[in-house]
Amino acid sequence: MYEQFMRNNPDVKVPDEERLEHVGGIRIAEIHFEFFEKSVDIEALYATQTKEETENNANREVAKELIKPMLKMIQRLKAESDIPEDVYDELFERYIYYSRAIGVINNGMVDHER
Repeated sequence: MYEQFMRNNPDVKVPDEERLEHVGGIRIAEIHFEFFEKSVDIEALYATQTKEETENNANREVAKELIKPMLKMIQRLKAESDIPEDVYDELFERYIYYSRAIGVINNGMVDHER
């Protein structure tokens, strides 16, 4: 809901006292990454090829739940901090790597490229 509001109202600025300090926010994002890596088998996710392999796959279900707050944190960092663009890009690339591990089901196959 917050992200939707900010997209619809791009001229609204977050007051300085409510902005994230990007160093602390980066550390929180890194904690999300570390927890994800400890909680799921990334290689097994990338090895999943068919829709049938995703059904009742506890590893994939855990990954899908853990990726949601990760993305929200990265989006919030971008919107509410003075994070350098190159640092944001690095964080987002890590998120994309994990997201692609989960993959998207397309025509009965798991697409790890989207």
